[in-house]
Amino acid sequence: LEDPERVQSRELKGKLPKSVDFGEVEDALDEFEMASFGCCKETRAIQFGIPSSGGFFAWSMEDLLKNPARSRRAPSRFYIADLDYLHPDQKAYMPNQVRGYFQRLGFIDSLQPPFADYHHTASGPETLVFMADKKLEVSINIDPSELDPIPAVDKLMEEYIFSTEHKDHKKTIIRTCITDLFAAPNSKITKIDISDIFKEAELLLEDVKDNYELFISEFSFKKIKNEIEREKLEFTIKLNTVFSSIQNQLLAIPVALVLVGGQMENTGSCNQKNVVIWLGGFVFTFLLSLLVRNQKNTLSAIRQEIDQQWRKIESDHRPVADRFRDLYWALEDRHEHQVWLIRTVDALVAFSLLAATAYLLWISVPHSLGLSAAQFSLLGIPIYYVTGKTYNAVFKKNRARKPENDS
Repeated sequence: LEDPERVQSRELKGKLPKSVDFGEVEDALDEFEMASFGCCKETRAIQFGIPSSGGFFAWSMEDLLKNPARSRRAPSRFYIADLDYLHPDQKAYMPNQVRGYFQRLGFIDSLQPPFADYHHTASGPETLVFMADKKLEVSINIDPSELDPIPAVDKLMEEYIFSTEHKDHKKTIIRTCITDLFAAPNSKITKIDISDIFKEAELLLEDVKDNYELFISEFSFKKIKNEIEREKLEFTIKLNTVFSSIQNQLLAIPVALVLVGGQMENTGSCNQKNVVIWLGGFVFTFLLSLLVRNQKNTLSAIRQEIDQQWRKIESDHRPVADRFRDLYWALEDRHEHQVWLIRTVDALVAFSLLAATAYLLWISVPHSLGLSAAQFSLLGIPIYYVTGKTYNAVFKKNRARKPENDS
């Protein structure tokens, strides 16, 4: 037809080209009971209704899906005009939209009870209901604008829904993953469309795969997740305790400096009282230094525990280990922060001792010599750290070589 125009939802009119025999077309329409009163040989106008028997005629997939029942079951025989597709005669050359339509029908059929807990059709489209900790209602209403086939859906049906191996367990896993993925956290009842499941098919397949692999290992993903989060909390508390446990002792550092500086007497010579005060400050600094180094060892031990726990997760739960990597990166950042705090405390302890020593030398010898001695003692700060770094490097190197020597 030239300039075709839809008269009604089920009727079409237009002008027949001159190259086509008008009488032959009119006879054919009469034979199939499709002709209407709008045919005129003089103007070559043709008006006809679409076939009413032997199958369903639709202008498009949207026209086919206007009836909610066809989101549940396809007509046994139908024709899609804008795709020029006749089913099942042209099944071997099925367009993508039709292929996606049948894929969705197959998936919806697989979710019917007893897979879902029950379904109802009291009002509107059919609804599947999943009952778990929360209630999930899935409305069966296929979206005609999103009909491309989804590989993840085929894989989900082939490997998990229709698989006979561990059939009951797979069913439970899929049901759980669907409700966990779509159920709203703050609502007892969640309502979604079946198209929402198709949109998240890749994520759903990934969750089902992870949970099934963990089931094979006699674990559940949620159990592992809860366990790892609990261990992360314990490690975080341990890391925080390393610094908080010595906070009260740290408050004594400025107090000690004030006491040392305030109690010493500037006599210009070595004074027994000054030496005793300095010795008290030295003992305090020495004990606090031991405490700080103990906290460093504690941090190192906690870091070893964290690394050991991560290696265990990578070994025992390899399929989902990467999904928990961020948790352990957060612990690593927290560990580095605590190390920085302990190093700062170490520097303050060293500075307090060196400052007290410099002041003692300043007031115990003549001014010119005292100035030189004080300056020399302050040089001990960088010397202290260079020596400490060298010792730590040598200690770590020897510790790394020890297993080789033992073997």
